[in-house]
Amino acid sequence: MNYFKSNKTLIWVLLVLLLINASTMGTLIYYHLVDNSDLNSPMLPEGPPEFLRDRLQLDEEQRNEFARMHMGFRQAVQDIRNKMHENRNEILEEVSREDPDSGMLNQLAEEYGELHQELKEETIKHFLEMKENIRPDQRGLYQRMIRGMREFDEMTRPGEMHGPGHERRHRWGAKHNRN
Repeated sequence: MNYFKSNKTLIWVLLVLLLINASTMGTLIYYHLVDNSDLNSPMLPEGPPEFLRDRLQLDEEQRNEFARMHMGFRQAVQDIRNKMHENRNEILEEVSREDPDSGMLNQLAEEYGELHQELKEETIKHFLEMKENIRPDQRGLYQRMIRGMREFDEMTRPGEMHGPGHERRHRWGAKHNRN
């Protein structure tokens, strides 16, 4: 094996990787420094989610109304979800302290519960608003969609046995056998 030839190849590979990294870093710095509001704004759909259009067989007017409702719902719950995320981080930070304050943890847990309640209330309001904006001939489709959601929740309930051998994976990937 030619020692100098393998070193040349290695040097070329390292140079190519260095160029790729430099261009990636340059792109990241460019987009960080340049105010590009289109890239920073969340991608919002122009209409209701496709599964709603399909399952409820929405007409054009309904699609526009559902798009308006869906955008309002997303904006309302995004703030709540952000607060829940911040609250969860505060809980994790407090728990990881050398001497965690149980009073503070209880208060944070209570706040999280209130935020979760707000989220559920917004969701209920959104479903009722959708229900008000469907035609009588779509009521059965709406009921079927809600029943499907309920069945999905039943299938994925924590603590239940699922599938052959009742084997499940936790979020972090470890197998757990429920025998």
